[in-house]
Amino acid sequence: MCTPTAAPPRWLIDKHPEILPVDENGVTRKFGARRHYCFSSPIYLEYAAKIAEAFAKRYGKNQHVKAWQIDNEYGDHDTIYSYSPAAKQAFSHWLQQQYGSIDALNEAWGTCFWGMHYTSFEQVELPNNLVEEPSPSHLLDFYRFSSDQVVLFNRTQVDVLRKHVGNAPITHNFMGHNTDYDHYAVGNDIDFASWDSYPMGALVNAPKDDTEKARLLR
Repeated sequence: MCTPTAAPPRWLIDKHPEILPVDENGVTRKFGARRHYCFSSPIYLEYAAKIAEAFAKRYGKNQHVKAWQIDNEYGDHDTIYSYSPAAKQAFSHWLQQQYGSIDALNEAWGTCFWGMHYTSFEQVELPNNLVEEPSPSHLLDFYRFSSDQVVLFNRTQVDVLRKHVGNAPITHNFMGHNTDYDHYAVGNDIDFASWDSYPMGALVNAPKDDTEKARLLR
């Protein structure tokens, strides 16, 4: 049994359009298909926990349900990084938890370069739509933050399920091409890892020349 959180319903988007992810150009990604949510949205995290609990209460003791899966294919379709207002707020909080003081962040990031000194965590922007590329430290921390948001989202549902599903194991279905979050950190909260294998898709996107791809596809 899988929690349905990879595909927020239309009525929820209409009620809370702020849960939609925002791409690196600042464009809000639309409803449709799947994975149209921002991991940093506290509103969606609340609804995800609610639907996971509703499923777990109804089917947790069902003899035909042997295992549980959280969501579906984290990171598919480039959906780990979001640049929404919720992500900016969550990133500021994450930085404060990591560094403790803005002076410590300034020291770690070397913000004396190009006059990037900060006086509060709220001043730190997300690393998109800058005139030039962001500082490496800024970008790296955003990547780490984004990964931690996935871990939190997954763990929240795992904690809800464990209250209702007894000893049934819990998994998530990982897939190829996704190196933008820490699979091991997500794996720490589940009982076993599932793997979605797409050999054709993996080959088409592989860094090989067309001749080699054609040979292997054949």
